[in-house]
Amino acid sequence: MDKNIFLFDFDNTLVDSLDIWYDVFDRQTFIEFGFEPFEDFKIYRQGKSNFEIAQAFIKLNNLNVSEMEVIECWNRYMKEYYLNKIQMIEGAKEFLYKLKMKGKKLVIVSATESDLLKVALKHFDIDIFDNIFTETNIGYPKHSPLFYKTCLEKLGTDVDNVVLFEDSFVSIKSAVETGIESIALVHKYNKSHLAELEKMCSDVIKNYNKLV
Repeated sequence: MDKNIFLFDFDNTLVDSLDIWYDVFDRQTFIEFGFEPFEDFKIYRQGKSNFEIAQAFIKLNNLNVSEMEVIECWNRYMKEYYLNKIQMIEGAKEFLYKLKMKGKKLVIVSATESDLLKVALKHFDIDIFDNIFTETNIGYPKHSPLFYKTCLEKLGTDVDNVVLFEDSFVSIKSAVETGIESIALVHKYNKSHLAELEKMCSDVIKNYNKLV
């Protein structure tokens, strides 16, 4: 793969975590704030950034709290799960170290907050990334092409030098609109978009074994 900069989403791209994130969104956060779990909350959160999901949660429950208070609640749960329950996707760690040994630049691009990512990266022994870009420190949601354009600006590079590994259909779509080559990680939550992902992406994979 003739690229020098490799961008990686984190959840369900490097680690198998979306089931747990969705349980936190749809059940545990509601309980934390004194409400009955609401599985249909997925209708309110689909295709949104974490900040927008927090806004939807606050509006739905008529709460007088900030978005960051909701996000901090998620982070408390997820820190425990990253450290004790979540596993890496098969071959991901080996592939990352293979790239690092070749002198490639590794960058996280995620909706998850950077402090939580740093805890997880250290726990999984993949604290080898050169940059961590999040929706918070970039200033745009990942479903916007401006997120990736800003990442490129901060990296001081152009699209020809970059490849993205990502599972979110909307994030891949915004990256491809920016001109970034993308490789999709396919799982049960995005397989309905498989045909579209195969058209948009240079490759579609379930794990990293063939790349290792």
